[in-house]
Amino acid sequence: MQYYSAKIRLAGSVSNEVRRDEISAPELMLLKRIHGPDAVLDVEYGKKGNVDHSEERKRLFEKYPTAINAEAKRHYVEELFGPAHTDLPAEDPQFKSLAGVEGLKRSRKPTAETIVE
Repeated sequence: MQYYSAKIRLAGSVSNEVRRDEISAPELMLLKRIHGPDAVLDVEYGKKGNVDHSEERKRLFEKYPTAINAEAKRHYVEELFGPAHTDLPAEDPQFKSLAGVEGLKRSRKPTAETIVE
C-alpha cells in the first residue's frame, strides 16, 4: 500500500491546516471525503508497505468514528470502499495517474533505502 504526506485543511479552512505523514491511500481518500476534495494539498509520496486490509479498515473506523454520511446512514469507509470483505485501494487513483508529474513529489525525507553511505 502506498503512503503519503500531505497538508490537510480541516473542514477546508485555510486558517486550520495540519501537516500529516504516513497517510495510507484509503485514509487520504477518506480525508478528502470528510474535509472536502480541495482540502488535501501538497501531497508527496512516502513509503510503500504491506497492510492487512481488515486491520486498516478497523483502524480507520476507530480513528474517524463520526465520519458518517447522514443521508445514507453509512460510515464513509463503507461508502467509499464497499463492504468489509473487499480490499482497500493500494493507491489513491487521483495521484496514481500523476506519478512523476510536477506537483506530486517524492518524499524528501532520508530513509534507510536512500542513504547510500
